[in-house]
Amino acid sequence: MRRGYGIVLLVAIVFVACEKDNNEVGYGNSNNNEGATTTVNPVVDELKFYAPTKQNFTVDATNSFQFLTTAGNEFTFPEKSFLKNGNPVKGNVIVEITEITKKSEMIFADVLTNSEDGPLESYGEFEINVHQNGIELELASGINYSVYNSNYIQKTGVGSWYLDHSDRRSRMNNEQAKWTIGDTAQKDRCTILTELKDELFKTDRVTNTQKITDIINVIKALTPKSIRDQLNRDSSLINIINNDFPSEYGHETFHYNFTHDCWIYELVDERVSTQVFNEYGKGGDHHYDMSNLKVNDVPTWNGAFYFLDDCRFFLSGNGAGIHNQINDSLFVQFNSLSWCNIDRLITKYGQLLNCKLTCPNVPESCLIRFVFKSLNGVIPCNHLSGDEFQIDRLPNGMTITVVLYYKDGNEYKYDMQDLTASKNMVFDTSNLKTVSSIAELKTALETLDQ
Repeated sequence: MRRGYGIVLLVAIVFVACEKDNNEVGYGNSNNNEGATTTVNPVVDELKFYAPTKQNFTVDATNSFQFLTTAGNEFTFPEKSFLKNGNPVKGNVIVEITEITKKSEMIFADVLTNSEDGPLESYGEFEINVHQNGIELELASGINYSVYNSNYIQKTGVGSWYLDHSDRRSRMNNEQAKWTIGDTAQKDRCTILTELKDELFKTDRVTNTQKITDIINVIKALTPKSIRDQLNRDSSLINIINNDFPSEYGHETFHYNFTHDCWIYELVDERVSTQVFNEYGKGGDHHYDMSNLKVNDVPTWNGAFYFLDDCRFFLSGNGAGIHNQINDSLFVQFNSLSWCNIDRLITKYGQLLNCKLTCPNVPESCLIRFVFKSLNGVIPCNHLSGDEFQIDRLPNGMTITVVLYYKDGNEYKYDMQDLTASKNMVFDTSNLKTVSSIAELKTALETLDQ
């Protein structure tokens, strides 16, 4: 289903940018049934009424900005991220985000986690579009934006998937589209922070001030939320220390002020009797002389001091010695808009091919969804003939909740059963539940998120 793109900025983290394939092929929603006639199942359309809706954020694109979605995903964009008709965009823009993070939402939106290489576990699926005065904007070349979520623990092997641009037309025409696995590069957050800091102190502060700001913005996104909340409230600092500088002679530090989004560079080196404490940067602007700057533009020390030393954040002053070790919370970078997905190919169990599910006495319009119990993912099952349904790939031996539902006149039939993935499975349809409205079916499907 998805594709990853390489990122220029400093670190190769988990990243993807893609379009999703949510076409209904036959009644079973299989991605690998070429030649089948396309029929949109009425229950699929009815459930889409409950699919996640767009969230709108009005932000100033002239500067870097952050916002928090309802699912707890924090997006960070650097300044001058967007282009309109090839020109850099300034002023307010509207960022529209539709996020799909729960199993029930995948079913409602009909955005499932299957691919030609096997089932996927999802860490979040996002559709992102940006507008200014009704005109859709593009992401500027070389721009990377990040997603941070402290509620998710990033696992080894989170992958990148993409859909070839040439296949987007196929998707729009409800035809077969080929999803391809992309490059994956996984690093723990401590390694990422260490590499960011190393790059920060190697970057020329005068000729490449914007890069300094971009690096600090990524460090800001990696800062634990509890610390960022305090730093955004107070006129506080993060002091980014160069651990390679010999401490017996002094120190080399960037002081970053969250409130005013600016930094001061400080160098104390007793070997040359020199103290440089007058370099100032904000966005892409660099100054040696701070005397003409407005007071509010200069970092101050009115609030807390946090020192970023290695990959720990130390609080100085009140509560000295308290520290927060960087954990493995999800941190991902993207370099494209539209559909962006964070997925992991499920390989632990091995894969079974062309599995069959027998469902006696159900109509052809019956929908089957295989829902992972311990992982975040939902995959479809395609109707073959009679009572038989087929699913292309399953994790061998995994216990999976199989969900069956269809419309029966003005009512809805459904059931959920735990089955062990195998080549041949049987769903007991003798005691199907009946509800009178799509809202009741929706409530039943939401129990899959528990």
